[in-house]
Amino acid sequence: MAALATGLASAQSAPPPVAGLRPYERPASAPSVAEQPRTQEQLAHDLRGISAPVPGNVAEIAATGNWFVPLRRTGMAFPYDPRGLHDAPAPATLDAAAAATDDATAAAAAASQASAAQ
Repeated sequence: MAALATGLASAQSAPPPVAGLRPYERPASAPSVAEQPRTQEQLAHDLRGISAPVPGNVAEIAATGNWFVPLRRTGMAFPYDPRGLHDAPAPATLDAAAAATDDATAAAAAASQASAAQ
């Protein structure tokens, strides 16, 4: 019992461990992630609700790997949901998203031509 008490006392008085001689630098032998690429399915999921062509560098932001990006989160519901993420499921691929946008554009053009013909 005395040995246990002595061991606890010496453990408490010891200084905290320091990671090497330069604790402000990452050790050269420490593992690191060099690249974390996103798959096409992940990119399609992240870009749902954004019409094609994707504006500016939004696709690059969505493809940033393991960084936290609010673009990937669903966020608040109506009326604060301009992308409609709470309304419909995400398309399976980027091609499906582009096709859906093309279909919607074609339908809108046909409707405007029909109303102009009347």
